[in-house]
Amino acid sequence: MKHFKVGLTFALVLAVLIIAFFGSVYLANKAKQSQQGLNIEPQIEGNIYKNSEFGFSLKLPEEWADYKTEQAEGEILFYLPTSDPNYIRQGQKYGALFNIIAIPIAEARAQDKKCAIPDPDRYWGECIGVINKIGENNSYRFAWNTADDKAADFQDESELVKSIVTNIKTFSPSPTAMRTFNKANEAFSLQYPVNMFTPNYEVDVPSPIVESSFRGIAEIELAHIINTKHCALSGVCTPTTTNMKFGVIVFPKDIYPTLVSLKKTSIGSELTNKTYGSNKAYILSQGVEGEGINYYFIENPNGGLLMVYYQYINENVLSEYKNVKDFIPYATQNRIVENVVASIKFTK
Repeated sequence: MKHFKVGLTFALVLAVLIIAFFGSVYLANKAKQSQQGLNIEPQIEGNIYKNSEFGFSLKLPEEWADYKTEQAEGEILFYLPTSDPNYIRQGQKYGALFNIIAIPIAEARAQDKKCAIPDPDRYWGECIGVINKIGENNSYRFAWNTADDKAADFQDESELVKSIVTNIKTFSPSPTAMRTFNKANEAFSLQYPVNMFTPNYEVDVPSPIVESSFRGIAEIELAHIINTKHCALSGVCTPTTTNMKFGVIVFPKDIYPTLVSLKKTSIGSELTNKTYGSNKAYILSQGVEGEGINYYFIENPNGGLLMVYYQYINENVLSEYKNVKDFIPYATQNRIVENVVASIKFTK
């Protein structure tokens, strides 16, 4: 009986150990399956530069913790601290390393067609979206280039930079992203929704209807163009339609009294006034058969006069535009321009 009890005890202990072993294996396998089922993404480590305005990100090396960026007109420049004596002598602690160029997708498609035709006289930068393409999303194509005048301590970074930019990650840009346009020498700034418009700079603008002398170069002009045929009242047709367009011109202050005293100009035109924050604007409106243009004249307290011109199409009159893809409705157009005018700030 005593040997039976010892044998029974040993058998129970062995059974418990076997159950524990296979139980632990089972639980480990279940845990592994659970992890796989959840599809847990690994943690991203290192410096991540993310640009929601254009929709891309770059993973930068850990040792680049002190990097800086500068963004202007669709180009993002990356800088690192430098010990190059030529930079130090000029009081510059950072040197440019490389840049990312964000090209509107329509412009990139045009580059594809143009650059497919060999032209020995063409400047290579006109095809940078083809030659140095690294990725694209639904709004922009991305290209890259090394800095023109790299610091001496960056000369050996070319292969590293290439590996960084060619691993670019893209995503849809934020639909509400705003960009600030700052004209320092004219002492004003404004904000506009970046993903709706293609910007152009220093555009020659025809005279507004007020007086022929009202003419100038637009500091910035923004247009929303859709792929729909447009026929003007003159009968001239184009394959695309400028849904809306607005820009900013700086005029001398001496035309302001003429504006203030103006009550009526030509048929379909009228002058009203409205206050936007601390800015008082005189608004000249002209339109016929669903198309027109408004001029917002704002006095700059530092001197001069700012004119915002806004060209529109009203789908409530021109009903053929009501269901057109990507068309910005007239009410939304007005709201966008009012917000742009309200965002104008003057600096000393």
